[in-house]
Amino acid sequence: MILAAERQSLPQRIASQMNLWRQGFTAMPADYVRFHARIARIELQRLSSEYAITVHGDPTLVNDGWMDGMKVLQAVIETPSGKLMKLRWHDGNQGFMQKRESGAGALFPKDLS
Repeated sequence: MILAAERQSLPQRIASQMNLWRQGFTAMPADYVRFHARIARIELQRLSSEYAITVHGDPTLVNDGWMDGMKVLQAVIETPSGKLMKLRWHDGNQGFMQKRESGAGALFPKDLS
């Protein structure tokens, strides 16, 4: 599986907001969504450089499907061999997953060739 270069720790302010969210006192913190969108964009740039993928259009924030207010970065990419795929950020493992018809799966280096 492709792992990001280095996991990023949540800033204390956002960690505190997430604790309140987990206890049901607040909605999904927008700061948490922005934090992950920022590191997802950095990781997408790394993948572009390392695997020579092409990103089509502007990656967008989409609902993650859990109906909890979380939004994740989704990008349409083309591999050097011409294969198109959607990559969707996963905040738990701080990496991209490959979007499939039946959900999402791990992304391996061979998938990007």
